[in-house]
Amino acid sequence: MSIDLEQVRSANPIEQLIGEKFALKRQGTRLASVEHDSLVVTPQTGLYFWNSRSEHGDVFDFVGRHFLNYGSSWNNRDAAMFMEVVLHLAQRAGIRIEEGATFASRRVGRNANSSSACTRRC
Repeated sequence: MSIDLEQVRSANPIEQLIGEKFALKRQGTRLASVEHDSLVVTPQTGLYFWNSRSEHGDVFDFVGRHFLNYGSSWNNRDAAMFMEVVLHLAQRAGIRIEEGATFASRRVGRNANSSSACTRRC
């Protein structure tokens, strides 16, 4: 079985996750933190930007930095860290991930119809 990262991402909207840590207010199509005005969330793209910290990313990055407390040591290319975030988000959304599952790879662009599995395992 493979882990569908898009399913995990879509089951955990970034504005809800960030809203659990920081109060957000709507500013047009974006949301901004009430306490930290340089923290901006764009739900349409699923990204956040925290300009005063030179920090940005998606739901996986935010959870790694702020829910799992990796902070500035967060590295989304570290397989163990990334898998911890994926498992945290999957559990939170009620998505069951079997031991030994691999990541489903979705390609964008000219090879969009081909898919393969990543070699990372849980």
